[in-house]
Amino acid sequence: MTRSGTTVILSPSEVGRAAEILRCGGLVVFPTETVYGLGANAFDATACAGIFAAKQRPADNPLIVHLAGVSQLPLVARQAVPLARVLLQRFAPGPFTIILPRSQAIPDIVTAGLDGVALRIPSNQVARALLAHCEFPVAAPSANRSGRPSPTDFEAAFAHMNGRVDAIVRGPDCEIGLESTIVRLNGSYVEVLREGAVTREMLSEALQGRATLLEAHQGTAVAPDQPPPAPGTRYRHYQPHARLLAVEAAEAATALQQHRDAGTAFLVLRRGEPYGLPLTDTAVFTFDSVEHYARELYRCLRACDQRGCTTIIAELPPNDGVGRALRDRLLRAAG
Repeated sequence: MTRSGTTVILSPSEVGRAAEILRCGGLVVFPTETVYGLGANAFDATACAGIFAAKQRPADNPLIVHLAGVSQLPLVARQAVPLARVLLQRFAPGPFTIILPRSQAIPDIVTAGLDGVALRIPSNQVARALLAHCEFPVAAPSANRSGRPSPTDFEAAFAHMNGRVDAIVRGPDCEIGLESTIVRLNGSYVEVLREGAVTREMLSEALQGRATLLEAHQGTAVAPDQPPPAPGTRYRHYQPHARLLAVEAAEAATALQQHRDAGTAFLVLRRGEPYGLPLTDTAVFTFDSVEHYARELYRCLRACDQRGCTTIIAELPPNDGVGRALRDRLLRAAG
């Protein structure tokens, strides 16, 4: 809970006030292009502990640190090798997070004791204005209760964090709707730890033979008693209260036949009545593209819970481009 128990709602024009709250050790929720984030001064271990309390987040799950620009890298990272700068020049600001060796200024609680710190520079204008007012980087995971779908609009962020944080900046809906891509470097290898809107295809093009792109399972395995290397890479995430069934397109018709009732919702990458089945008692959410599906996913999951749905059947998108990130979230939501 906040010290006063009251959460102040701020407009985008009041980011200076939000920065002052962060400077004083408070917690502020703010929009980014991916999802709404729950921020604290990344140099303040006590403030960052408040993030874990507000989210009910496991202490061994690292946080992402948000920067105003690459000029702040020396504050948070011991070094940034040329390959890191190539990737940051290509994908930052944007939905891209890179893990670099942390500086001594970053408290253990931010990295769960790991040597690497996850860093990103958001492109959302409200987030950038807030960070520009701060003289420090801001640690900010998604502004949801741990394990639940991330908030991609003010209403969802308010529902999760009202009374748990000092302020929420009421901004626009998030443009992307999925958490950032996370990579880490190991010599001439780039390992994708979490899929996002910066796709493997985009990374491969940017690398241009400078390094080899690895899938997460190709890297060094993490022992069960060790912290996950990056946020969102071990624990169950993004889960609605309803049971979610993630199915391939070829299996969707069978799943619908089995679960077609008033308590079922269907998420599908098609227009019109899916598969020719009468779905008058089923809540149907259709998407024009994979990007549209990704942008609306968490909002739809929240809508299903508000409707009291007991089962959500979600069609898995093709396993390429942003579809990989969307599949990752759906499969994690399905448990």
